[in-house]
Amino acid sequence: MKSPGAKGRVIVRTLKHGFLAAAASVLLAGAAHAVPQDFVAIPPSSFNVSFDWGVFGTATGSGAITGTAATDLTVTPTNVSTVDGSGNFSGANLSAPGLSTGPMLFDNFHISLSLPATTSTNGSNPFNPDIGGAVVSVDDGQVLTGSSGEYTLFDFSKTPLVVTAPAGSLTTFDGIAGTWTIPFTETTTGEFIGIPNNITIGTDLVLQTVPEPGTLLLLGVGLAGLAALKARRHRV
Repeated sequence: MKSPGAKGRVIVRTLKHGFLAAAASVLLAGAAHAVPQDFVAIPPSSFNVSFDWGVFGTATGSGAITGTAATDLTVTPTNVSTVDGSGNFSGANLSAPGLSTGPMLFDNFHISLSLPATTSTNGSNPFNPDIGGAVVSVDDGQVLTGSSGEYTLFDFSKTPLVVTAPAGSLTTFDGIAGTWTIPFTETTTGEFIGIPNNITIGTDLVLQTVPEPGTLLLLGVGLAGLAALKARRHRV
């Protein structure tokens, strides 16, 4: 039997390296079936709010988003798919000038995210999963105004804003960076002291896989390495 060439020996040594071998074995299991995957919201995850209150003016502002999400995830070099999944996120309190009654205050902002039962995206990295059917709910937080926030313009804990993402709601999943960017926009209307108001909340979630970036890349490295090693052994 012929000895493996230099390239084959490099592959063998790489796969035997402790961390890489362990990570590759875990991720290779994910290549065959979905495995639990946690995410954490990282900068520049943010939300922006626009509040239009007729004669009293329009106020806008933006703040950071924190929180976590989880799904059963399958990643291969040509496909990304998920099974179920949910997330809970909080927005930083903000003060936005613009209203004649005083700055708009956004307090205790909270978003719940429920992913579709399944998603499946073929292609190459980065992938663009369609999360049509995902349910996004702003279920806590108040829009306040006045010099010290004494007037409640809208209370999401009493009237949640629930939006179902339509088909074609594309996101960006980068298996090399380990990030999943999920943008969406929610709009609601209300009334305060007889004057209609419109609230638009735009969010841009940037979710980072846990563990840290690079582990999903090991999937591709591990698959390529094992395939090359198998091919080499068949030739010798």
